[in-house]
Amino acid sequence: KLHLDLSAGTVQLAKLRAARGSNPPFDVVQMLDEQMDIAVREGLIDPFDAAEVPNIKTLYAISSPTKWQKDGRYFAAHQNWGQLGITYRTDKVKTPPKEWLDFWKPEYQGLVGMPPISYSVGLQFFIATVHAQGGDERNPADVERGFEKMKELKPSVVQQPADAGAIQQLLERGDIAVVPLWDGRAHGLAAAGLPVGFSYPTKPGPVASGAGMGIAKGTRNRAAALKLIDFRFSPDAQKAFCQQMWYAPSNSTVKLDPKYAAKIAYGTEHYARLLAPNYDVVGQKLGDWTQRWTAIFTS
Repeated sequence: KLHLDLSAGTVQLAKLRAARGSNPPFDVVQMLDEQMDIAVREGLIDPFDAAEVPNIKTLYAISSPTKWQKDGRYFAAHQNWGQLGITYRTDKVKTPPKEWLDFWKPEYQGLVGMPPISYSVGLQFFIATVHAQGGDERNPADVERGFEKMKELKPSVVQQPADAGAIQQLLERGDIAVVPLWDGRAHGLAAAGLPVGFSYPTKPGPVASGAGMGIAKGTRNRAAALKLIDFRFSPDAQKAFCQQMWYAPSNSTVKLDPKYAAKIAYGTEHYARLLAPNYDVVGQKLGDWTQRWTAIFTS
């Protein structure tokens, strides 16, 4: 019997920190990489063996990264993959944007929605911009060039939606026509009848946005938690989730139906092109980056 808490990952992390492994409020947690990295590093996630979650052996290698493994045990693995790319209104854009630096094209001036860097969409877009210029978020000079590039984008930005709900509303109203967004949300809007297209960039590739699953340290329901995670990694559950939510699977044996495979990019070759932000660096620099971003877009 499941009891669902739909808290955001930041809220889950705060509650795990408060519990510190003593009677945590969750048994199984699912968080984005930036929160899961912190939870694992701070000892808030209980590791498990592959024998306890047999389906973990069928996941793509990228779905069980080494940063979440120690001494042959797993702290977490990705339940699915979201990929940040470019979403656009097909009825308002003559030439569909294909690459990250297309946001700066004059034809999109006054059409761009740009979430703040404090929201994961804006953060991932900024890191993609740094890499699109040949840089890396670990290099301060490359980050500086990224902020200079964002200054050039400001005249094209007409709205600054703070979350996915705001992005969807602005797209529905036609107030924005080009915006960074995850593929699952974009494909879902298109399936609902909105004139929306989505591009998976190549220079660099889409930004990886995995949903990692793990067990809260100190859970009283470890056996049930293990069963739930193993089920979520199973082929049938993976396929059902991805075809409902339009996200890419973690299980390497899943073959999506043609309707979905035509839209959702997935597989070993595609996953190898994903851009994975260095969240250790992000965690140290985000406060300063947020101040700089705010100074650019609110001046």
